[in-house]
Amino acid sequence: MKKKWITFCFILVIVTFTGIMLYIRADNNLAVRNSFSNSWRKHYVVEEKSIAYVNTSPEKEQVTVLSEGQGYGMFIAAVDPTVKKTDFAKLYQYYLDHRDRGTQLMAWRQTMKKGKWTSERNSATDGDLFIAQALFLAAERWENNQYQVQGQKLISDILRYEYNPTTQALTVGNWADSKSKYYNLLRTSDVLPTMFDKFYQESDDSRWLVIKKSMLKRLNQLSHQHKSGLVPDFAWLTTKNAKPVKGKITASEYDGDYYANACRVPMNLATSKEKLAKNTLHRLLKFFGGL
Repeated sequence: MKKKWITFCFILVIVTFTGIMLYIRADNNLAVRNSFSNSWRKHYVVEEKSIAYVNTSPEKEQVTVLSEGQGYGMFIAAVDPTVKKTDFAKLYQYYLDHRDRGTQLMAWRQTMKKGKWTSERNSATDGDLFIAQALFLAAERWENNQYQVQGQKLISDILRYEYNPTTQALTVGNWADSKSKYYNLLRTSDVLPTMFDKFYQESDDSRWLVIKKSMLKRLNQLSHQHKSGLVPDFAWLTTKNAKPVKGKITASEYDGDYYANACRVPMNLATSKEKLAKNTLHRLLKFFGGL
């Protein structure tokens, strides 16, 4: 009887200790996440009376808002439990106020210098994709049908203005149309299979599944072109293959390297269950893990 009681007490201590450690770890993770979120909002999110925007410029005297940054900001706000719906609404309003020329796409850059705002035409696909995903997430979180409707309008315009049916891939923006020499240009950070699945669910448009399959295949081909498994920021597409660009194409001399855009690829593939996504991700992580 005494032996059983000692065994019971031992098990109770182990279970209690394990529970405490799990609680501390979970609580610590939550604290770290909240601290990071608060710090990010403090340094990058600028709130005004009815709008809020993400300032991507480190220069205090010049504000730079990119659709990419606004998309990330809206996405973070939609998934961060500490963010209120009024905060998301302000970010959303800024997007609405800066759509490009009669479309639902966001104009890619706005700058403010010496108190004067200027807005540049044309869109950037990565920003539009994250804005659309953020709208669908916000619609579910706050049960706001307005966000869902707007998200559906946005993904419709992405297919209308930022899709190349020949390569079956998204272009880098509405400026890279069929008359442009950049029509077959791929930005590897635009390969977002989980989002494509969501957009198909929201629209019932099978082109999103075609896009997912095609872009994942080209990304995987790029990964297998080098033993490191790394992919470039940008690549030229054909109907059957992809190859890294050479030199500066749109952004910098590193456009053909694993750089500022491609570094997002592991995050973009992490939640996908697609075989090609897992294979590309495994190759990338194997390189960074030194295995």
